[in-house]
This record gives sequence, C-alpha cells and structure tokens, in this order.
Amino acid sequence: MEKRKGVSLRALLARYLLATGALLALFAAAAWSLIVLLMNSGFLLPASSSQQAALQSAARLRQREAFDASDLDPLCGYVYFSGEGAVVQSNLSPKRLEDAQNMLRGQEKTSLLGAAWYYESVEFADGGLCLIQYDYSVPYGDPALRGRLPDFQTAYLAFCVLLALGIVALTTFHYSRRLGRAADKLARAGATIAAGELEQGDFTATGVRELDGAMDAMRTLKENLSGSLRAQWRMEQQRAEQIAALAHDLKNPLTVISGNAELLAEEPLAPQAQGYVEAIRRGGERAGRYLEALRQAAAPDGLAAEPEPQPVDAADLFCAVRQAAQDVCRLHGVRLCAGTPPPGVLLRLQAEPVRRALLNLIENAAQAAPGGSVRLALCLSPRQAAFVVEDDGPGFSPQDLQRGTELFYRGSDARPGDGHCGLGLYVCRRAAEAAGGSLTLENGSAGGARVTLTLPRQ
Repeated sequence: MEKRKGVSLRALLARYLLATGALLALFAAAAWSLIVLLMNSGFLLPASSSQQAALQSAARLRQREAFDASDLDPLCGYVYFSGEGAVVQSNLSPKRLEDAQNMLRGQEKTSLLGAAWYYESVEFADGGLCLIQYDYSVPYGDPALRGRLPDFQTAYLAFCVLLALGIVALTTFHYSRRLGRAADKLARAGATIAAGELEQGDFTATGVRELDGAMDAMRTLKENLSGSLRAQWRMEQQRAEQIAALAHDLKNPLTVISGNAELLAEEPLAPQAQGYVEAIRRGGERAGRYLEALRQAAAPDGLAAEPEPQPVDAADLFCAVRQAAQDVCRLHGVRLCAGTPPPGVLLRLQAEPVRRALLNLIENAAQAAPGGSVRLALCLSPRQAAFVVEDDGPGFSPQDLQRGTELFYRGSDARPGDGHCGLGLYVCRRAAEAAGGSLTLENGSAGGARVTLTLPRQ
C-alpha cells in the first residue's frame, strides 16, 4: 500500500496562520464595505460631517453681533462663555464641558486639539466666547437616532472585535482538532501496545509528518513484540511438551516403586523394615503429587486450571508437614523437633504448594546439619501465622542472606548444597508470595540458619 505523505507541523502552523489572516482580511473588507454602504444609503454620515458642520456654524456666528444658538448645527456641541469666563449656555455633557473649560484656560486659538475633541472659537463684541466642539466619529444620518442608539463607532468596533475573535477561535478549533485527532490516534496506538493487544489497533498514518515518525516506530515495536511473543509462545509450548513427556516417563518407574512398596507392606517384616517400607510408600505418594502438579503447570491451560485458595487449618498443615519431615530427617540422620500447635487457626491458601515449600525448607535444613537437629515451629500472632525452620548447621553467609531467594542462586560454600541448582528457596519464596505471605532468611542467635515462612490469617 502506498504510504500517504503527511504534512509537517511547520506547514500546518503556516496554514493556520494563513487561513486566520485571510479570514480576518475578508472580514475587514466586508466590515468596511458595510460602512460605505450605510453611508451611501444615508443611514450614516461621513466622519468629517461634524467638522464641516462646526465650520459652517462658526461662519454664521461670526456674521452676528451676539450669540444665537439657532445658528449651530445639531451635529456640533457648543458652550458659550461670558466675558468673565462663566458658562452661560451649553449642550455639552459634563465630561465634554470640562474638556472645553480646560481648553479655555489654556490657549485661545481658532482650531485647537483637546483630549478627543476639536474646537472652533467665535468671539463677540460683548466679550463673550463660543467654543464649538466636534470630533471625527461617524454619526447617524437621522437626528432622532443619535440620542436613542449607542454611539455607532464604539458599538461597531466592539462588534468587529468580537467577530474577529470568533474567527480566530474557529480557525484555532479547526486546526487544533486536526492535530488532536492525530495525537489521539498515536495515543490509542500506544495504549493498544501497552494492553498487549498486538493484533488489533490502528497504526496507519496520522497525517502529521512528525507524528507519523512516532507511529512508524510504534508499528515496528508492535511487529517486533508480536514476533517475540510468538517465538516465546513456541518455546513455552516446546518446554511444556518436554516437561509433560518427562513427567510421563517418570510416572512409570514411580508406579513400579509404589507398587512394590505396597507389596512389601503386606509381607511380615521386622518393625524397622516396616517403617522403611512405609516411608518409601509415602515418598512415592508425594512424588506422584509432585509429578501431577508439574504436569498441570506445564499444560497450556495449567494456569487457568489452578485451584482456588481454600480455608486451611494451620495445625492440620503443620501436622502434615511434620509427618513427612520425619521421613526426610530420618533419611539424613538428623533429629526433628516439632511441637503440636493449637487448632482453629485458619489460613486461606492452596495447601499443596505451601506444604511442598515447607518440606523443601526441612530438607535444606537436614542437609545443612548432618548428625544435628532440625526444629519446626508454628508461631501465631493476631494477623499472621509463621512457620519457622531452624537447624544446627553453619548458617547463612552475608551473601546468602541477601540473595538466597533469587532464581538459580547457588550460594556460598558455608552451607553444603549437594549439587542443588538454585531453585529451592526461590520456589519457596514464590509459594509464600502466591499465598499472600513472605519468606525470610536469617541466622539464629546461637548459630545455625533460621527460615521463616509467614502467611496471613483468614
């Protein structure tokens, strides 16, 4: 598809200025044409009408010996002063009269410029003085309208200013809306990528060259992310298939082990041997549950099939872990010390991941303290339940305390690892966090390691 060439921001701004200027020029021409039309129709008089009327009125008054107001044109304002400077007669407003008096106290000329008004002066034989006041405003042609309607020049100027502002606002709205649509399109494209909807969204050109460059970058980012996610999905599928195949292959020998353990349990054996067989059977059951959890997690819909958290009695969970921990500690030749917690403390979680995490902590402690002891305790507070695992081993190094729960962290040489791959404590931390809790590593006051898995109470 041919790429549409957009306009640059500079060109868009130039178009805005040209359009605004052209519309204002057309409006100014139309406003001036309207004034000319009104003058030609007689509705308005030219701006020089007041001056001409003042000159004609002054000429008539100069032909008389005394002041006569009937000689003055209605377009003119006037004030007649006596020889002593007192106001005898006037048709001026207070402000206009004040300006005329100020002019009289200043200079006496035939034509003087005041603040906004001009004057023609006429002197009489009795010492009186008439100041004829005029300006260059545009008066109405009909004298009856001059006192009823507002000043045309002021009203028309206000109307023109408002209309000019409306024109500027209209053009500004038009071009800002165009730029806003382009920016909104770019923002929606970014929101589409942020939401992970890489197969949807409109990533076509915005029509503004600078924004099109950003849109091209987003389009490239979308395509790269989409390709990366597809490749990752294929890798996940391959990994899931490999794990599923491995779990299936492990299930067969595990079935053989469990079956033979059950057959041995039916034979008359010594009590010690019977305990070993029972430990093998329980270990096989645990391994079977692990394989089933691994198979479900590796399935494409493993996350969707994840069970909802359920209310669990902390004492029941503790007892289940304690029973399995006895087999683990017996295997490693260490002594397990665990009490009996009070019942009735409810937790809301998936019991199996937490149980596996606690057994993992027990096995780590047993490996770190050969010939010693491992202690399992449940500490309760009003809001939390803390499962504490302690051992008599060398404890954690400073680096272990800082990084012990990181993925693939192999640890220092302080604690024996027996070839572990750095997954145990990481999986325990994830299980605790999934249940809304936390995992804490520390060293005991009398030596050894202390790991606390804290969970919120229901």
